[in-house]
Amino acid sequence: EQFGRLHEYGVVKVNIASDLRNAMIRTFGKAYAANPHEHSLIRVSRESVAEIADVVERRIRQFNPSAS
Repeated sequence: EQFGRLHEYGVVKVNIASDLRNAMIRTFGKAYAANPHEHSLIRVSRESVAEIADVVERRIRQFNPSAS
């Protein structure tokens, strides 16, 4: 609802890059904490992509509730 009202205030762009970056960093941090000797960056990267996708889906639903 708050995002839907942004156009009333002339907001035409909302930057979610920080949310995406934080999701990636958080995922790598959790993987390192769980196993500091992990050598598979591919596995951790896949988990990171999944976390980023979750953030994107949440933001799409917030910006456009009819997309659910």
